[in-house]
Amino acid sequence: MLDLALFLTISTVKLANPADVGAIGPIGTVQELKDQGFDIAGVNLSAGTVDVVTDTRDESLSLRIRGYDILRTREVDADKAPDAGYQTPETVLAKLQDLHARFPALTHLEAIGKSVQGRDIWAMKISTSPEVHDPAKPAVLFNGMHHAREVMTPEVVIDTAETLLSQYGKDPALTKHVDADEIWVMPMLNVDGNDKVWHGNAMWRKNAAGLLGTDINRNYPYKWGACNGSSPLFLSEDYRGTGAGSEPETRAMMGFVKAVQPVLDISYHSYSELVIYPYGCEGTHAEAKELVEGLGKEMAALLPKDDGKGTYTPGASWEILYATDGTDIDWMFHDQGVLAYTIEVNSDAAGFQPPFKLRQPTVEKLRAAWMYALDRVAGSGVRGMAPKGAMITVEGLGAAASAPYSAMVKNDGSYHLVMVPGAYKLTFATADGRAVEKDVTVGDDRLEIDVSL
Repeated sequence: MLDLALFLTISTVKLANPADVGAIGPIGTVQELKDQGFDIAGVNLSAGTVDVVTDTRDESLSLRIRGYDILRTREVDADKAPDAGYQTPETVLAKLQDLHARFPALTHLEAIGKSVQGRDIWAMKISTSPEVHDPAKPAVLFNGMHHAREVMTPEVVIDTAETLLSQYGKDPALTKHVDADEIWVMPMLNVDGNDKVWHGNAMWRKNAAGLLGTDINRNYPYKWGACNGSSPLFLSEDYRGTGAGSEPETRAMMGFVKAVQPVLDISYHSYSELVIYPYGCEGTHAEAKELVEGLGKEMAALLPKDDGKGTYTPGASWEILYATDGTDIDWMFHDQGVLAYTIEVNSDAAGFQPPFKLRQPTVEKLRAAWMYALDRVAGSGVRGMAPKGAMITVEGLGAAASAPYSAMVKNDGSYHLVMVPGAYKLTFATADGRAVEKDVTVGDDRLEIDVSL
């Protein structure tokens, strides 16, 4: 059987109109390439280019026939594994076990589910109360490797854990977060796909379902297959699966999020130097737009590009890349009330699998974003206890006026609203018709308000 991995190339295509990078329409946009079934590796928004993975030299030629301006092509030896320093499923577990052994009073390690091939998917909780849940502490999640070939992403998550634990008691800000929060790290969701990267095809993207796998990050229920942001064809790299939540890795993440109920999540991908926020379908924006987009833009501004020229680009995926549906951040935000972001690390020059020597500067750079995210969870907003299952409607007043949005009181009876400073009306309502309103003025510090109906 012919191994197509031997014939992979990456073609760098010049966009016809760089201003239309996320638009649907004229030839030369990223979406147009996506609609034709091409595997988009990443973009360089400053240069107005997009990298396209092709199976053979003939398919690269078809890009020229279709009228695309190819600036360069480079062959990919997909039979060659990444640099040995990057993580395997086994080394991820060993790293987490080592951290747990070194910091037993601050960590809890657990398998949150199994993959298609029966491998455990591991997560670690970092907290001063690691073995028990404290309703007074908000949960935060950092996860990596939905896509198997994106080998830098587990490194960022592992570095997050190492930094928090090694600096506990030394760095006052990080110590405060470990004291006050329940911080979860999940370095590698796609454990089977990662195994394939090391044993046969370094450019493998999906999980190990069937012969060609499913894109886990097009398999979540919210807007699954709704807006041409994934493919129904199993040959496609963004094949969305046989149904919403069909994959065990997706279900493991969903079950974990429903149990832990994080306030905020960052999901790491590569590459393109972007900060992406909900939603993925064209023309849609997140509720609480000022908050969601504002935090995304603030994190992006903290992340210098690899070439030192400017910072990461923020936006919804359809605005700066292409339409997506069935993604983790959209499901987390819409269905679970989690402030959820994707950060696409590294430039097109680094690609999916840069030399391991770039690991340290990359993870050090990313610290600014996740530290800022933890600061925002601890900052402007409202937290407290309220009747379990109550719905909270948030309506901005005065200068903060905006369309109302909703959140839910968590399973433990706590609620946590990250907000921008301003005046708000909070309405707490239960299914049996009871309701109470609270007018609050939010400043730079978090308010603590318990609600009884």
